[in-house]
Amino acid sequence: MSASGPTTGLHMLFQRKRDDGVQKIYKHWSKSTNCEMKFSIFIPDSARPSEKFHAIIFLPGAYCNEQDFLNRTNFHEHASEFKFVVVCPDTGPKVEVAGDKDSQWLGQSASWYIDAVKEPWSKHYQMYSYVAKELPDLVVKHFPVLPKFGICGHSMGGAGATVIGLRNTDRFQSISLFAPNCNPISWGADCVFAPLLGAENKDTLWILNDPTEVAKRYDGPFRNILVDQGTEDEYYKRTKTLNPERLVAAAEANPKGAKVIKVNLRMHQGLGHSYDFVEKFWRSHFQHHSQQLELSSLFN
Repeated sequence: MSASGPTTGLHMLFQRKRDDGVQKIYKHWSKSTNCEMKFSIFIPDSARPSEKFHAIIFLPGAYCNEQDFLNRTNFHEHASEFKFVVVCPDTGPKVEVAGDKDSQWLGQSASWYIDAVKEPWSKHYQMYSYVAKELPDLVVKHFPVLPKFGICGHSMGGAGATVIGLRNTDRFQSISLFAPNCNPISWGADCVFAPLLGAENKDTLWILNDPTEVAKRYDGPFRNILVDQGTEDEYYKRTKTLNPERLVAAAEANPKGAKVIKVNLRMHQGLGHSYDFVEKFWRSHFQHHSQQLELSSLFN
């Protein structure tokens, strides 16, 4: 993708009819990331021209893009059933930055959905702002989408979905996670947080971008977070970089406890980390978002 200058508007790159809806891919110039970005969007068939739908933003894990998810999870049937638009952004700005190939944990496909404050990352790595505001604003403007969203993520995307969902409750009113990275501060201090946010900001910006720390301090409208995790997931079992139990413990340690946050962790024996795992539980996640957004609408 180019970082040399902006193009105007949305440019459709792909379109295909799928399961009572249409799948599309677009590119556009992002003011947040200062480069071109891509996203995919599935739109269910409408019963009438004026019909609008709730949307779920799905955040993929590291080394994925806006297409891996739509090609490998077969979610379209369930999205059509529950009448959800599903939006999937790329996992980071596709712009070369010094050091972006030095670590498996940080780079063009591993942004951690954070707004970087340290050079050389800060010019383009503004993915928190992109996902929390620019992308949903763009989707509401150009597609038949209601202003209240759900947010979902896998692996690294689970970290982003938790942080963005809990810090932007007016926009995101339901959250679900697949094998999420729940406490990256515990292992990613040197390879993720210090490069993006600066070692000097450990007690401020780091805390704002770690799911466990955000959940521990959350003080907003009640959120019931659905989490699915496989017991044979290599990042859960071997590298121990997911730690969903810490997200549960953080919610329980929250001073307001179950009045503001609940984490429903479902463990699945013998399952791993792949998109095959995600595909097994998509329908229940759509059902969760449908229920939570319906409940939220009763109190807004």
